[in-house]
Amino acid sequence: MPEAAAAFIGALMKSGYMMPLVSGTQVLVGALLLMNRFVPLALALITPILVGIVTFHIFLAPVGTAPGVILFLMDLYLAWAYRSAFRPMLAPRVQPG
Repeated sequence: MPEAAAAFIGALMKSGYMMPLVSGTQVLVGALLLMNRFVPLALALITPILVGIVTFHIFLAPVGTAPGVILFLMDLYLAWAYRSAFRPMLAPRVQPG
């Protein structure tokens, strides 16, 4: 593993909360997707993690980029399939309600 990548992972692990938070989120999202429950919420939770994984590999550890890119593409596919659930969130103006 490149030095910068190891330093980044080490910092996340030393924080004491980031790795358990990411791992717990991945398990929760996986369970929600497998049960076909709250899929738009699961996608909203996992997308920032997938972006982090892809950018980590692009900038710090180029070897092993493919699995992250494949998962990100699957995420985009599901987001497109559930686009009607995201439409209100993307409205330029929304009244509280």
